[in-house]
Amino acid sequence: MEADGTVRKVYPVYSATAAQNTLKKWIDNSTVYERVGSVTLSTNTNIVSLSGVVPSGAKLLGVRLINQTTNSISTNIIEYNSSTGQLILGTAGSLTTLHPAGSYHVIVEYVE
Repeated sequence: MEADGTVRKVYPVYSATAAQNTLKKWIDNSTVYERVGSVTLSTNTNIVSLSGVVPSGAKLLGVRLINQTTNSISTNIIEYNSSTGQLILGTAGSLTTLHPAGSYHVIVEYVE
């Protein structure tokens, strides 16, 4: 238990089933959570659905996609739609497709 009475769940490994309180606070004093999921992209794309990974209506603060084959890491967020769960990754103003088809681990940080 933390000094402020917050009970922190500590997982020895990342959990795909539960959000973890990072013990960080956002600007409005909201709790910052982190959660892990996975996505499989069937084609080369910069559009990823985070439905089921990020709660509907949450404010996405950060995301990392880790390619399960190459271990390459991507963090460039152009836009996130909290209503649809659609994430657009890449470099603003660029049409280059950065994410080849394949399976990715997704680590997201958000506030509700």
